[in-house]
Amino acid sequence: MSSLRSFDPDDRSQTFVDGPAAELLRAWHEGRQPDLEAFVAGFPDLSVDGLSELVRLDLDVRWLQKDPRGAESYLARFPALADNAELAVDVIYAEYLARERAGRTSRRRRISTAVCIVRRGARGANPAALRARAR
Repeated sequence: MSSLRSFDPDDRSQTFVDGPAAELLRAWHEGRQPDLEAFVAGFPDLSVDGLSELVRLDLDVRWLQKDPRGAESYLARFPALADNAELAVDVIYAEYLARERAGRTSRRRRISTAVCIVRRGARGANPAALRARAR
Protein backbone atom coordinates (compact mmCIF):
# COMPACT_ATOMS: atom_id res chain seq x y z
CA MET A 1 0.00 0.00 0.00
CA SER A 2 1.21 3.50 -0.70
CA SER A 3 2.20 5.81 2.11
CA LEU A 4 -0.68 6.85 4.35
CA ARG A 5 0.87 9.97 5.70
CA SER A 6 -0.61 13.37 6.04
CA PHE A 7 1.10 16.52 4.87
CA ASP A 8 1.90 19.33 7.27
CA PRO A 9 3.23 22.27 5.25
CA ASP A 10 5.20 23.57 8.21
CA ASP A 11 6.95 20.23 8.79
CA ARG A 12 7.45 19.37 5.15
CA SER A 13 9.08 22.53 3.78
CA GLN A 14 12.42 20.74 3.56
CA THR A 15 11.00 17.39 2.43
CA PHE A 16 9.80 18.46 -1.00
CA VAL A 17 12.81 20.02 -2.68
CA ASP A 18 11.75 19.71 -6.30
CA GLY A 19 8.82 18.56 -8.38
CA PRO A 20 5.08 19.15 -8.40
CA ALA A 21 4.56 18.63 -4.65
CA ALA A 22 7.27 21.18 -3.86
CA GLU A 23 5.72 23.68 -6.27
CA LEU A 24 2.26 23.18 -4.79
CA LEU A 25 3.60 23.57 -1.28
CA ARG A 26 5.47 26.74 -2.29
CA ALA A 27 2.28 28.17 -3.75
CA TRP A 28 0.51 27.61 -0.45
CA HIS A 29 3.43 29.07 1.55
CA GLU A 30 3.36 32.17 -0.65
CA GLY A 31 -0.28 32.71 0.24
CA ARG A 32 -1.73 31.65 -3.09
CA GLN A 33 -4.65 29.26 -3.08
CA PRO A 34 -3.90 27.18 -6.13
CA ASP A 35 -6.71 25.64 -8.14
CA LEU A 36 -5.65 21.99 -8.11
CA GLU A 37 -7.12 21.09 -11.50
CA ALA A 38 -5.28 23.97 -13.17
CA PHE A 39 -2.12 23.12 -11.27
CA VAL A 40 -2.25 19.45 -12.26
CA ALA A 41 -2.85 20.42 -15.90
CA GLY A 42 0.63 21.96 -15.85
CA PHE A 43 2.11 18.48 -15.36
CA PRO A 44 0.84 16.37 -18.27
CA ASP A 45 3.20 13.48 -17.43
CA LEU A 46 2.13 13.29 -13.78
CA SER A 47 1.61 9.70 -12.65
CA VAL A 48 -1.48 8.64 -10.76
CA ASP A 49 0.73 8.21 -7.67
CA GLY A 50 1.97 11.77 -8.12
CA LEU A 51 -1.62 12.96 -8.49
CA SER A 52 -2.52 11.17 -5.26
CA GLU A 53 0.33 12.92 -3.47
CA LEU A 54 -0.83 16.33 -4.74
CA VAL A 55 -4.43 15.65 -3.79
CA ARG A 56 -3.47 14.57 -0.27
CA LEU A 57 -1.23 17.61 0.11
CA ASP A 58 -3.93 19.99 -1.15
CA LEU A 59 -6.57 18.35 1.06
CA ASP A 60 -4.40 18.63 4.15
CA VAL A 61 -3.36 22.23 3.55
CA ARG A 62 -6.94 23.28 2.89
CA TRP A 63 -8.04 21.79 6.21
CA LEU A 64 -5.20 23.62 7.96
CA GLN A 65 -6.25 26.84 6.20
CA LYS A 66 -9.89 26.39 7.34
CA ASP A 67 -11.01 25.69 3.76
CA PRO A 68 -11.89 21.99 4.15
CA ARG A 69 -12.60 19.79 1.17
CA GLY A 70 -13.84 16.24 1.42
CA ALA A 71 -12.26 13.18 -0.16
CA GLU A 72 -15.36 12.62 -2.27
CA SER A 73 -14.83 15.99 -3.94
CA TYR A 74 -11.30 15.05 -4.99
CA LEU A 75 -12.31 11.56 -6.09
CA ALA A 76 -15.09 13.00 -8.23
CA ARG A 77 -12.77 15.60 -9.80
CA PHE A 78 -9.96 13.11 -10.42
CA PRO A 79 -11.54 9.84 -11.62
CA ALA A 80 -8.13 8.18 -12.03
CA LEU A 81 -7.91 8.14 -8.23
CA ALA A 82 -11.43 6.77 -7.76
CA ASP A 83 -10.57 4.01 -10.23
CA ASN A 84 -7.57 2.97 -8.12
CA ALA A 85 -8.97 1.62 -4.85
CA GLU A 86 -5.64 1.76 -3.02
CA LEU A 87 -5.00 5.40 -3.87
CA ALA A 88 -8.62 6.32 -3.22
CA VAL A 89 -8.36 4.85 0.27
CA ASP A 90 -5.21 6.95 0.79
CA VAL A 91 -7.22 10.08 -0.06
CA ILE A 92 -10.07 9.06 2.24
CA TYR A 93 -7.60 8.36 5.03
CA ALA A 94 -5.92 11.74 4.45
CA GLU A 95 -9.29 13.40 5.02
CA TYR A 96 -9.80 11.36 8.18
CA LEU A 97 -6.41 12.51 9.51
CA ALA A 98 -7.05 16.13 8.55
CA ARG A 99 -10.43 16.06 10.31
CA GLU A 100 -8.88 14.49 13.38
CA ARG A 101 -6.08 17.08 13.49
CA ALA A 102 -8.68 19.86 13.12
CA GLY A 103 -10.59 18.44 16.07
CA ARG A 104 -13.57 17.51 13.94
CA THR A 105 -15.09 14.10 14.18
CA SER A 106 -15.24 12.32 10.88
CA ARG A 107 -18.63 12.51 9.29
CA ARG A 108 -19.61 8.95 8.63
CA ARG A 109 -21.89 9.95 5.73
CA ARG A 110 -19.14 11.82 3.85
CA ILE A 111 -16.65 9.03 4.25
CA SER A 112 -19.31 6.51 3.27
CA THR A 113 -19.98 8.53 0.11
CA ALA A 114 -16.29 8.49 -0.75
CA VAL A 115 -16.13 4.73 -0.18
CA CYS A 116 -19.19 4.25 -2.42
CA ILE A 117 -17.47 6.22 -5.17
CA VAL A 118 -14.48 3.89 -4.91
CA ARG A 119 -16.60 0.75 -4.89
CA ARG A 120 -18.71 1.79 -7.86
CA GLY A 121 -15.68 3.04 -9.73
CA ALA A 122 -13.96 -0.28 -9.18
CA ARG A 123 -16.98 -2.08 -10.62
CA GLY A 124 -16.86 -0.01 -13.79
CA ALA A 125 -19.76 2.31 -13.04
CA ASN A 126 -20.20 5.41 -15.13
CA PRO A 127 -17.61 7.92 -13.77
CA ALA A 128 -19.73 10.93 -14.85
CA ALA A 129 -22.67 9.67 -12.82
CA LEU A 130 -20.42 9.14 -9.80
CA ARG A 131 -19.05 12.67 -10.06
CA ALA A 132 -22.58 14.09 -10.27
CA ARG A 133 -23.64 12.14 -7.18
CA ALA A 134 -20.67 13.38 -5.16
CA ARG A 135 -21.57 17.05 -5.68
